Amino acid sequence: MKTKTILFTVLFLAIGFLLPAQKQIKLGIIGLDTSHSIAFTKLLNSENKEEKYKAFRIVAAYPYGSQTIKSSYERIPDYIKQVEGYGVEIVSSIADLLKKVDCILLETNDGNLHLEQAYEVFKSGKIMFIDKPVGATLAQAIAIFKLAKQY
Repeated sequence: MKTKTILFTVLFLAIGFLLPAQKQIKLGIIGLDTSHSIAFTKLLNSENKEEKYKAFRIVAAYPYGSQTIKSSYERIPDYIKQVEGYGVEIVSSIADLLKKVDCILLETNDGNLHLEQAYEVFKSGKIMFIDKPVGATLAQAIAIFKLAKQY
């Protein structure tokens, strides 16, 4: 989790420099099929969060991810309830999510979906953090990095 905290802090510093005029940075999550989504929501939406995270809030989530990894898709209903308890709105598509947020946390557990999901975010011009794995294969990871450079 220390590595994740470091990566997350770097993301927030980058966002802070790119969106300095905003008082609150609205974050969205793609994929409520991993415990990371819950951990980040608790970190950023709790009443007593650390000072460095005060400008950030997860406001919406598109919950769906893998339809093939049973341990992932079975978590979604409970994770939806948990994030709703922190004031997160659940949306029915990535397109709807992108309309409500400034930045994205791509948390989908199944790396096979990351290329398709990331592409939609890249086209929108939003800043995005991609959780592990970047892609399910090296080819997918390379394609994601190429898209990031392109957009």
